[in-house]
Amino acid sequence: MHSTISGLLTLTGVINDSQIVQTVLDGTLTYVCGILSLEMGVFGGIIVG
Repeated sequence: MHSTISGLLTLTGVINDSQIVQTVLDGTLTYVCGILSLEMGVFGGIIVG
């Protein structure tokens, strides 16, 4: 899930060369197992489950 989200963020231009674009709100992106992804919390676990 996090690899897919990271890939989509890269394709849409939110992440450029592992740098976050300035228009992204603080706290919406985080590193999960070394992968830059959206902060999903419990909601992400429910979707994956």
